[in-house]
Amino acid sequence: MLPALAGYDQLGLYVVVATMTELIAWPVQAWADAHTGVWRDRHVDGRLWPAPVLAAVTGYAVLAATTTAVGVWLLLVPVFGAAYQPARSLVVPLAAAAAMYAISRAAIALNTAAGRPRVAVAADVAAMVTAVGLYAVWIPEHGAIGAAWGSLIGYGSAAALALAATTSSPRLYPAQRSVRRR
Repeated sequence: MLPALAGYDQLGLYVVVATMTELIAWPVQAWADAHTGVWRDRHVDGRLWPAPVLAAVTGYAVLAATTTAVGVWLLLVPVFGAAYQPARSLVVPLAAAAAMYAISRAAIALNTAAGRPRVAVAADVAAMVTAVGLYAVWIPEHGAIGAAWGSLIGYGSAAALALAATTSSPRLYPAQRSVRRR
């Protein structure tokens, strides 16, 4: 949508920053994918506790987004040239968007492990609808920065929905067992 609504120069600014900041979410996505089976087994055994997982992912996401944002902001102009000075305004919203995406991936994996795959669909569809709606409104007037903020709000909505489903579902927390296992 960006080149059609704001031009290829805006797309170039966005792509450079988005490519660097999206690396924030990759480790979480891989880790969540690798642990979904383990989390499923823990859910079945009544031992799945999402809070430590979500705390660790949130801590990582904040730290990774902060350090990545600082690094990208500092290196953007020296590496890509003065023409990319306007792209610095995209760094913070796109780093935060990647952090929100990472958190949503972990929360969605926990819900999937607990037998709630519809949460993934609902969160991702809500994020897409939100982001596309904001892109249509903000890109024509604000260009790449409108796309960056649309991404942040879209991924933020996915994270909020997935977290709400994770924390509100008693099915995700271990059941109190009155019968001992032998």
